[in-house]
Amino acid sequence: MKKANAPAPADVQVLLPAAMMNGKAVVDSREVARMLGRPHKNLLADIHRYISAMERRKADGLNFQPVARDFQLVDFFVPSAYTNDHNQTFPCYLLTQKGCEMVANKLTGEKGILFTAAYVNAFHALQEQAQAGAMVPTVRAAPAALPAAPAAPGIAEMEAETRRNNSRLKLAQMWLAMAETAGKAKKAHYRQCAENALLGKA
Repeated sequence: MKKANAPAPADVQVLLPAAMMNGKAVVDSREVARMLGRPHKNLLADIHRYISAMERRKADGLNFQPVARDFQLVDFFVPSAYTNDHNQTFPCYLLTQKGCEMVANKLTGEKGILFTAAYVNAFHALQEQAQAGAMVPTVRAAPAALPAAPAAPGIAEMEAETRRNNSRLKLAQMWLAMAETAGKAKKAHYRQCAENALLGKA
């Protein structure tokens, strides 16, 4: 009697559908949220937080160093949108392999392992099909429909604010120095001027 074939393993690519966009494999954030068993809006909030963190500048005294100088955010998350059955448009993201890795790094336990296995297999299978000349699904982003993530202050704005603060501080120090040598009648007035200088009222 011929032994029955063992059931084929689940197709991971079906669990996490991937598509090509400009020669790069991506997955829809809705599919990622579905696989993780999370509301899509919660995943979007996480992605916005990751983007804000990558854009944020860290201040070290008067020296500001941009954290996200050597990479593009679209290398991780590509803004897009989708239209539901009621013709309403909602935001989503297309996650590259780097974007999936960032999401996976925040996961723990079995869920993180399964998600990593899913996106790695999906991307590799799609890329192999594309390299072999086979037809592969494609997608095009619709960035104009997506509300922008909270923007971090730019380096120019932060430097300008630092210059303003330094000017206020110097002016306040001048008034305080004058208060030290002034008589009682002028001392309170000069101290008030120093306080106004710090508050930008001078």
